[in-house]
Amino acid sequence: MELSSEQKRNVILENGFFFLDDAVVGQNMERMDEEGIPLASAAGFLFCKANVLENPGIRSILDLFFEWFGLGLYRSFGARHGDYVFQKNDPDYPEMDGRCLLVHLLRKGSTVTLWKGSHRYSLPYIKGENNLWLVPRASLKRFDLSPVSYTFKQGGLYVNAPLRPQDINEN
Repeated sequence: MELSSEQKRNVILENGFFFLDDAVVGQNMERMDEEGIPLASAAGFLFCKANVLENPGIRSILDLFFEWFGLGLYRSFGARHGDYVFQKNDPDYPEMDGRCLLVHLLRKGSTVTLWKGSHRYSLPYIKGENNLWLVPRASLKRFDLSPVSYTFKQGGLYVNAPLRPQDINEN
């Protein structure tokens, strides 16, 4: 059953993330890899534009969250063991939460683990070797959070906020 845009928005607000299977995105990711096209290039920008901004399944979600938005490549983030976040909670700047959503494009066979409800807690972080923030798994379990793993058999994408821990694995 296809969810409405409003239902997708509610899933993001409740869980902190939303998964979208999209075989076209998976095929496009494979083509980018085969042709050796970096995301940080003109062709990579056009790829992101076509697969994010012009993707009706994502565009409708972004339209519900923001009056306007832009496309930027924060960084390429591939498979890496550990639960990482892109931004730390900062109690001095609570207005930053909810001002940004990340759209992660995934190739065929990728598995993502996210922690349901983790966006409701101020989690401890340590600086990871990849310059992102690593949340110790023991901390996530201490808050009694539940991991949700999802495998993108044909590829796809997921939407979450930069404060949500995520672990990406590729087969």
